[in-house]
Amino acid sequence: MVAWTTGLLLWCGKKDAAWSIHLFPKEKRLLLFVSLILEGLNLLCCQRKPVYWILGGAVFAGCLLTACVMDLAEHMVYRYVWIVCGIVEICWVLTEFLVIRAEQWISWLLFVGLQQILFARMYGRADCHAFCICGVRWILEGGGFELCVIHMAVSFALLTMVQIFRGNVSGKGKLKQAVPMLPYITVGFWICMLWMNME
Repeated sequence: MVAWTTGLLLWCGKKDAAWSIHLFPKEKRLLLFVSLILEGLNLLCCQRKPVYWILGGAVFAGCLLTACVMDLAEHMVYRYVWIVCGIVEICWVLTEFLVIRAEQWISWLLFVGLQQILFARMYGRADCHAFCICGVRWILEGGGFELCVIHMAVSFALLTMVQIFRGNVSGKGKLKQAVPMLPYITVGFWICMLWMNME
């Protein structure tokens, strides 16, 4: 399902006249390999509610993977990816509506406000959207603001470690060259999901 979702979303993107993403056979094989890993992670993390969590989780994972491909290739993410992901999450929320507490929604709305107003000045709008959609997933997992912040911290820790290793951090602690953030957000998300499921 992850590979199908990613393939379908990328195929839809080709309909755009400005589309410039062309994957070579080696890149397609790598994308399929990553899709299979995400499929396994999704199955591992969605054992409690297999049917719609596996199907919805696969679409969610496919959307994040597609966003990574777009960010790596074009340093931008097409809006339709977030629309598809949002529709999937709305369906999830409707199935879990009675068990989600009001304070969870309030904390998520606070997090969204911080992302879209404050953090949008620090990094790209697509990164803000990614953190927000992952925030809905944390609410569905029974968490709230604290899980959103932990996910952010893990993502930025990964970014910092990799960029220090690559020598892309200046003496002032800033990146010498901007890098796509979506892969770090996605990896950070799955690290947090695995951590939650090991508890």
